[in-house]
Parts: sequence; C-alpha cells; structure tokens
Amino acid sequence: MFRTVITNHATLGFGIRWAEYTTEIARVVELPRRPASMHEFNYQMKRMSARAGVYILVGHDVAGHPHAYIGQGEDISHRLESHDTIKPKDDWHTAFVCITHNDFMDTERVFLERLFINEVTAAARAKVLNSQTRPIQTYPAERVAECDHILAQFKALLPVVGCNVF
Repeated sequence: MFRTVITNHATLGFGIRWAEYTTEIARVVELPRRPASMHEFNYQMKRMSARAGVYILVGHDVAGHPHAYIGQGEDISHRLESHDTIKPKDDWHTAFVCITHNDFMDTERVFLERLFINEVTAAARAKVLNSQTRPIQTYPAERVAECDHILAQFKALLPVVGCNVF
C-alpha cells in the first residue's frame, strides 16, 4: 500500500510530488527545477530533502536523449544546492530524492548509490553521467538484503512520481 501526494503551487506553475509506502520506510520526492522560481525551489528542496539518502538528477542532452546523474549525501539538500549553484549541472530539469524514515548510514548510501548506477546503466533508458564510480565492496549478507529491499521499494515508487530511468 502506498500513497502519492502532490502539492500544487498555482502561482509558481509547478507542484512537488512524493510517494511513499504507508507500511514501509521508503519515500521518493520529485523536485522540478524551475529557474524562475529558484527561491521556492530552494525552500522546498531544503524542506523535503534535508536528509540522508540517494538522488537522481534527470535531464536531456541537446538531441533530446535522457541522461541521469546519481549521487548520495548525508544532507541531500546541500548536494542539490551544490549541483545547482556551486558546480552547476545545467542540463538537469528534475531531482528525484530517495530517502527513508530512518537515516542511511554512510556505507548504505554508498552501496545504494552504486546499485542505482548499475540498475540505471543496465536498463539503458538513460545515459548515466557519473564519471567516478566506486566498486561495490563486500558487505554482510543482512545489509545487502536490506539494501536490495530498499532499492526495490525505490524502483517501485520512482515511476509514480515520473522517474523512468529504471
């Protein structure tokens, strides 16, 4: 059982959507990038993504082909702000934030980031822009099982908010 919530900002011309399982810990948030309303974007970004997790920046190249950049962070709002202002990735239009109700540990985030990269690459629905990839390290079987379970939840929820890179 899951629910989808859409917040509409009629005066700004966009809404923020999120989906979550009501019986699990996974939540995904769609944050559209709108330069004309960056103040609102920054406010919503910090409110919805000031947590540890994994994110996907989705965009299109000049020929219209989809691409994705996958990252992780202890506070995703800082990472998104970095991508938007400090070292801008101008070619993304939407950030998809994947968080849980309990914060990820560093090793889980890194492991999930690598799983996301592998899954998006294998699906071949978008070009993966990550230039630095870390090898998947050996983790205890119970941690791998937990990360696989969380990944499955995210893969089920992401299309609900419009992310179709898997």
